[in-house]
Amino acid sequence: MRKIFNQANFRARRVGKEYVVWFSATNQFVLLQSTGYFILKSFAKGMSMKRVTDDLAGRFGINKRLAAISVKTFKRSKLQLVLEAEEKMDIITKSDYSKIGLENLKHFYRIFHQEISFFYQNELLRHAIHPLIQQWEVAEPVNLPVEFALFSDEAGVTFQKNKQFVGQWGHPHLDQMKGSVFFELLNVLYNKGSDDWLMTMHAAAVTLGNKAVCFSAHAGGGKTTLSTLMQLAGYQLVSDDFVAFGYPDPLIHTFPVAMSIKQGAWQMLERTAPVGSLSFQERYFSQEKGTFVYHEPLHQASLQRLYPSSDVVFVKYDKDVPFRWKQLSRANGLRELLPQVWLSPGPDKAEKFMEWVSKTRFYALTYHDNERAIEAIQRLFT
Repeated sequence: MRKIFNQANFRARRVGKEYVVWFSATNQFVLLQSTGYFILKSFAKGMSMKRVTDDLAGRFGINKRLAAISVKTFKRSKLQLVLEAEEKMDIITKSDYSKIGLENLKHFYRIFHQEISFFYQNELLRHAIHPLIQQWEVAEPVNLPVEFALFSDEAGVTFQKNKQFVGQWGHPHLDQMKGSVFFELLNVLYNKGSDDWLMTMHAAAVTLGNKAVCFSAHAGGGKTTLSTLMQLAGYQLVSDDFVAFGYPDPLIHTFPVAMSIKQGAWQMLERTAPVGSLSFQERYFSQEKGTFVYHEPLHQASLQRLYPSSDVVFVKYDKDVPFRWKQLSRANGLRELLPQVWLSPGPDKAEKFMEWVSKTRFYALTYHDNERAIEAIQRLFT
């Protein structure tokens, strides 16, 4: 039996009536009901399955047969998390992209004093990244650049930095690939390493200067549209699609990649207010993405501004719902948040994340009435 249930291998904190638990073997969080957490603690004390079953039945007034099923199911499911994580690491192929035969899709980028050469094996991979960072493109590097490479083979899409393996993803998970590329761009931009970050969130963030509010949504859910509406209302964009929190202080850092918005949403924004009134350095229609892509001027001073954030809004645009706003319990907010978050590994990071969650408010916003949506977000800044 693997010692995954040893107290040293997980961290836990109560959130409402549930418990959020982090497992070191997988760097994953799960939410457990009281019965599940009781089983976990009992195994951590070295109890046998029979003893855990008897104690569970007595503590919660459960039929012993049902208690035995619960204990077996819990043990099997949590052990499977570890086995799957280990198997994934075993099958990853750390290929050298120089042996693949890249097509002629090499670009150079300069972000202030940092330069990057980026090899894309094919147009599909180029399409996923280049339109969002092409505002940094230069003809040739001046200094020896950091080397990024994306290529695809039968195992999936592989990302390398300076010919060192970073990650590999199956084709249905290219959003995770994009997040990994953004994370390494972030490290280049701030001259940091992975240990310097608490987490990244699939979200947008806006500010008035003192703090930031995050908008998270599934792809196409409307977070970019909402962040643009907030800019039209006088707020500043901190980041779109990818929000990074530093460590040990969980402060949001500016990440100025371009924003990409669907043509229909762009037309709605133009009717709402003159989008050209924003300080976007460039805006154009991307045939590659089928969207309008735009970005603001990049100022080095913006990288020095860090923002606390204790409000996360889960956004859903719905043409049939004018406006619906609800504050979520922390447990339900966390349930929505966890699929959108990558956490830097380590028990100290897990503790810091749970501390941040304990101080954060979560909301659900469904809307198509722009004015009411803007007013709801404005109240979070008062």
